[in-house]
Amino acid sequence: MRLELERYREERAEDTVTLHDIYDFSESRLAKQFPENDHVRAKIRQLLQRLRDHGEVEFLDDEGTYQIREIQLKNSTGLSLPVETDDTGAVDTHTLGLYLIPVNDDWRERFENSVEEPHDLHQYENVPPQVEGLDRLRIWGTTETDGDKKQSAIDQMSPDDCLLFYHAGEFFAGGTVGRTFENSDVGELLWNNPESRYLFTVENFTHSVSPIKIVWDMVGYESRQVVQGFTRVADDRVSNIREEHGSLESLILKSDSGEPSPEEIEEEKSELTQAVESEPELTEDDTEFVETRRKARDSAFRELVRDAYDNTCAVCGSQRESPDGNPEVEAAHIFPHSEGGSDDIRNGIALCKFHHWAFDSGWLSFTDDHEIIVAEATDKNGYHELKQLEGRWLRLPENEEAHPHPMFLEQHREIQQFD
Repeated sequence: MRLELERYREERAEDTVTLHDIYDFSESRLAKQFPENDHVRAKIRQLLQRLRDHGEVEFLDDEGTYQIREIQLKNSTGLSLPVETDDTGAVDTHTLGLYLIPVNDDWRERFENSVEEPHDLHQYENVPPQVEGLDRLRIWGTTETDGDKKQSAIDQMSPDDCLLFYHAGEFFAGGTVGRTFENSDVGELLWNNPESRYLFTVENFTHSVSPIKIVWDMVGYESRQVVQGFTRVADDRVSNIREEHGSLESLILKSDSGEPSPEEIEEEKSELTQAVESEPELTEDDTEFVETRRKARDSAFRELVRDAYDNTCAVCGSQRESPDGNPEVEAAHIFPHSEGGSDDIRNGIALCKFHHWAFDSGWLSFTDDHEIIVAEATDKNGYHELKQLEGRWLRLPENEEAHPHPMFLEQHREIQQFD
């Protein structure tokens, strides 16, 4: 990397370089020089950060601009620059990044099915090469952008960077970056959204994260406690956290108490089962649940709905399983959880991943008599395939108490503009 920077300075007669400049100048050459490295951009970013810590380059701004200073060519080893370690031999984490990532209401349920619950890849016949050979993984992504700041943040993301996910005014989950790659086919496959082309796997996932007030204090933000877009916290702020407190990961990602116990899940299942004896409530106050109870309640709702429908999609009747026996069918909220929809079993319906997407995106809804209705979007891809479902009846549980309640169905039709 040192040789590349010196070559850039000599050929361009410039002492400043952006990440995009160095990609254009060096990426193809380094890829040929080190064919075994499949993540040249990530390695360039990592080495630039190490050279910055050695004082050989200076980080100028959040757009990813560096000033080339005194390069120590005698230690130059290209992409094979040794990894620094601490006194114990562990890799030094002082260059780790911190990302704040908003999850909006429209994507909250997809996050649940892709990150909170690992995505099962067995259901697909063909998968893109980046995820071939994997069974289940936690994965998330973001869209292409014209903004230099966001693009710089995307380009700098590297393995082991810390992640905090934000929704409805608070951080609700976190983890670390496993691997990063760019592929619109994966976004199309997982979420029917090829614009989500910048992807990363999530390791060390946890719901036990520091609240936004504490994070804001640690990073030194004085602005409103709102995450307005995909954000990489400035490296100098992250360095200050490490200097004052030590490990970034242990501060931001609090020690997780683990998954809820079977007893806690059973307690929530009992409460939800008893609730069908009363008139349903459209919404419920999610703030009344502490974190561990929220996780137990989510699991209870998912298990009860799947069990009621015998792990069968109510629309198409599919009953797929992974090789290790995990059902493909998902427990969908009829009146969305993102709108405060309650975890009443009568607000749930079992749907395969395709029909779950069609239901949430406004292609499908159901009458109070449980007849399937389809949106009139004749000019959109998928219309003719889905139109064949219109007029069919849902496959419902034998237990009528678990049937979708008209109140929730009416609200879904209203949200999706069927009425």
